[in-house]
Amino acid sequence: MFQMRYIDCFPKEENAFAQFGTFGHSILEKYYAGELKLFELSQYYNEHYKENVKLDFPPNKYVNLANSYHKSGVEYFDNFEDDFEDYEVLGIEEKIDIEVGGYHFTGYIDLTLRNNEGIAIVDHKSKSKFKSKKERTEYLRQLYLYAIHVYKKYGVWPIELIFNMFRNNTIHEEPFSIDALEEAKQWFIDTIAKIYNDNEFPTKEDSFFCNYLCDVRSSCVCSDKYLG
Repeated sequence: MFQMRYIDCFPKEENAFAQFGTFGHSILEKYYAGELKLFELSQYYNEHYKENVKLDFPPNKYVNLANSYHKSGVEYFDNFEDDFEDYEVLGIEEKIDIEVGGYHFTGYIDLTLRNNEGIAIVDHKSKSKFKSKKERTEYLRQLYLYAIHVYKKYGVWPIELIFNMFRNNTIHEEPFSIDALEEAKQWFIDTIAKIYNDNEFPTKEDSFFCNYLCDVRSSCVCSDKYLG
């Protein structure tokens, strides 16, 4: 998938999980930008769900994923309470362009906030939870790279990195750490170096990923969705 997307430049395909996440992000963006009021969130979610989440969720023998995801959004926006109402909003979906170790990095910060204690970076996540501490650490690297932009713009490091896990309405807070920042920067540099040094990108076939999540599934022979 990496080779086909980023080297051979096949077009990216969406999936139902990504569409759900993007839709949730867009509603929260509209709320913090003042385009939607708190009492309008649930109605907006219900009225615009089908036009935004158009693809089928994968089959699952334990749960109907389509119903489960839709219901989780209903519950979240029906009972929405602004966890950040006491903060000043500094940025919403702010595009950043920085350099890390000589490499260009572009990203979008979902929400940048400030209170009397300092600045916080918020990342909205449609995941229900992190599978492990290791996975949480991996996701935090992105927020640590965002922190470089915050420092360049405001002259201070953020005091907190926050995951807003909106599918199950939980908040995960991480105090900022310079050591973790340095680890994230080194991971970024090492990963890019590894990509440049690789000449082959062998397939790791996984039927669930290949058929429902892969960005190029209709263009790849590994997927049942392959169109030829």
